[in-house]
Amino acid sequence: MAKRKISDRKTDKYESEKGPEPREHRLHPDAKKGIWAMALLGVALILILAGFHAAGPAGDATYSVLNALFGVGYFMLPLTLLIIAALFLASERRVLVSMTLIGGGLLILSVLGLIELFYQGHGGWLGLVFGSLRYPFGKIAAVVLDLVIFFIAGIVTANVPLRLPSFGKEGEAEVVGAHEEDEEDKKTTDKKSLLEEHEAAIAPSAEEKPKSKMFGQKKTAVAGNYIPPPLSLLQSST
Repeated sequence: MAKRKISDRKTDKYESEKGPEPREHRLHPDAKKGIWAMALLGVALILILAGFHAAGPAGDATYSVLNALFGVGYFMLPLTLLIIAALFLASERRVLVSMTLIGGGLLILSVLGLIELFYQGHGGWLGLVFGSLRYPFGKIAAVVLDLVIFFIAGIVTANVPLRLPSFGKEGEAEVVGAHEEDEEDKKTTDKKSLLEEHEAAIAPSAEEKPKSKMFGQKKTAVAGNYIPPPLSLLQSST
């Protein structure tokens, strides 16, 4: 009993030092992305129907509120939701939902700001967030800032790095590849020449070996035909 208690204490101590086992995710990450995509797709379709007054009284109430917020850019909201849903379905890597939604929100605000800058009073209440940049910076600088925010929001939403095509590096890679191929050809030719010289050096020694073998065979043949004298000769001499 004492030994059993000691072993139980050791196992409990080992489990406490080891710590709790990691919890398994109940849903696969791809399943979570699919759920988010379907939810955003459904909301986008309802908003589109509400924009055409085809979603009942609840849709009309929603449209009246969002129309005051977004103005002419009301349909940017369902369009952005559709884009985010497509990204969730098409992306093979992990997607951060919070960052994607923040990027989508900045995308909508930047478009509403541009609408407010070019068509004052049509960007809704949210269009004043970036549309009011014309007061401290002027209209042209405000348009530049809104465009910068728009592209940054697109990069954040899509989670795709912005890279320019490097044509010079491709040309350098081709030159380096051709140089490496020339060096490999030289190495192969050098190996072939060394093998030929080695074979030429081995050839005469290979021709001498059969002669020595024949000479040895003659000796063995002579030794094999030798007959010793009879013992009677030795006895007669004595």
